[in-house]
Amino acid sequence: MDVRALESKLLSYRPPDARDDLLDEAFVWPHYGGHSIAEIPSTVAALLGADPLPGMHPLEAPLWQPLADGVRRVVFLLIDAVGWRRLQAALEQDPELPLHRWQERGVLAPLTSVFPSTTAVALTTFWTGVPPVQHGMVGSRVFLREFGALCHLLWFTPVVATKRWLLLDWGLEPEKFVPVPGFAEHLAAAGVPTYALIHAGIDKSALSQVHYRGVAELRGYLGLTDMLISLRELLERRAGERFYAAAYWGIADGLAHRYGPGDDRLAGELRAILDGLERELLHRLSPQARQGTLLILASDHGQHRVRKETTVDLKDHPELRDALRMDPGGELRAPFLYTADREAARAYVETHLAEAFACLDTVEALEAGLFGPGQPMSEVERRLGDLILPARGDHILYWPQKEPDTEILGRHGGLSAKEMLVPWLAMRLDD
Repeated sequence: MDVRALESKLLSYRPPDARDDLLDEAFVWPHYGGHSIAEIPSTVAALLGADPLPGMHPLEAPLWQPLADGVRRVVFLLIDAVGWRRLQAALEQDPELPLHRWQERGVLAPLTSVFPSTTAVALTTFWTGVPPVQHGMVGSRVFLREFGALCHLLWFTPVVATKRWLLLDWGLEPEKFVPVPGFAEHLAAAGVPTYALIHAGIDKSALSQVHYRGVAELRGYLGLTDMLISLRELLERRAGERFYAAAYWGIADGLAHRYGPGDDRLAGELRAILDGLERELLHRLSPQARQGTLLILASDHGQHRVRKETTVDLKDHPELRDALRMDPGGELRAPFLYTADREAARAYVETHLAEAFACLDTVEALEAGLFGPGQPMSEVERRLGDLILPARGDHILYWPQKEPDTEILGRHGGLSAKEMLVPWLAMRLDD
C-alpha cells in the first residue's frame, strides 16, 4: 500500500455533495467513503461474520482483507489522541519502536476521524457503528431541547452545573439516549459476544452506559499493565472462540492537553503503551490464543497545539455575543453558534474573524455530509445550532465566564490534518 498516496488522497478529499468553496484546502473532510473510523465497526463485523451496520460499509479492502482469512476474534485497542502525524514523527525519532516491526507483518495506514474530532463523538461512533449524524452525539457540548439547556455530554450535566450526571436526576435514561442499537448488540445478534475494558474510574459513568449496551462483560482496569494482562487472560481463557474485545486507553489525551501534542511525555507514553503491549500481550500468548486473532490499533483523533496569542475570547467581541441566544456549544476548535440574529452573527464572523474561523451554515454542512451519511437523528439540527465555525491554524474560540485557560496546550475537535488524520494498524497474531 502506498501510504503517502493515501494520505494525499485524504487531505484533498471533498464529498461529492459539498460545494467547492464550502471549506478550503486547509481543512480535512471526514472520508466516510471507506477511509474513516466510522467504518471500523462494519469492518469488525465483516471479519467476524456479522452483517454490516445499516447503511455503512467496511473500510476499503486493502486495509483489512489480506488479513481476514480465518479470523475468529478481533482485539481492538483504541489509544486516545494519537494523531497520524504524531505517530509518524515517533517512528522517525525512535528506530526501536515496535511499530517498525508490526507494520511489516500487517497494515499501517491513515484514516480520518469523524467531525467533530473529539472523544464523545468518536467513541459513540465506535460503539454504534454509525456516523454522528445518525447517533446524535454531535459534540461535547450541545443544546438538548428536551432539557432546555446547553449540556456537557461527557458528564451528562448542564454546562452551568457542577454536579456530574445531573441529567439522570432530571429523567435522562442513558440506555435510550442514542436512538440506534449498540454495536455490541449488533454483534450479539450474530452470535458474537463483546468484551470491553475501560478504566475503573469511568466504567459506571452515564457515557459508558450509552456505549456498552449489549456487552457480555465490561471490566474496569486500574492501569496499563492491568489492561494488557486482562486482555491476555481473556484470549487464553477463550482460545478458539469467536468474539470481539475492545479496550480504551485515555492517558495520552490528558498528556497532550496539558503539555501539548509535541511534548516528550506524549512520545514516552506512546512508547510505554507499545512496549507494554509487546511485552505483556504479544510475547506471552500461547499458540492456541494467537490462532485466528487479529489485533487492531487506532485512535479517535489527534491534537493541535494552541497558543495564547491565537485564543479568540468571546468577551472581546460583544457584537457577536449580542447576536447569540446562548453561549456556543461544540468544541473550542469547532464552535456551534445558537443565534438570535443568524445573519448578524455570520456577517461578524466573516468580517472580523475570517482569519481565525471558517463559517458554515449548519443545514449546508449536514447536506454536504460533514457529519456522515444517512438519515439525520431527529434532534441533530437543533443540537448543532445555526452556524459552525471550524478553526483555522492554531485558533480557538473561548467563551466561559472566566479568563482563558492557557494551561491547556493541546486541543482538538476541528478539521486540521493534525486532528483529523489518525492511524490504523491491523496485524495477525498467529505467527
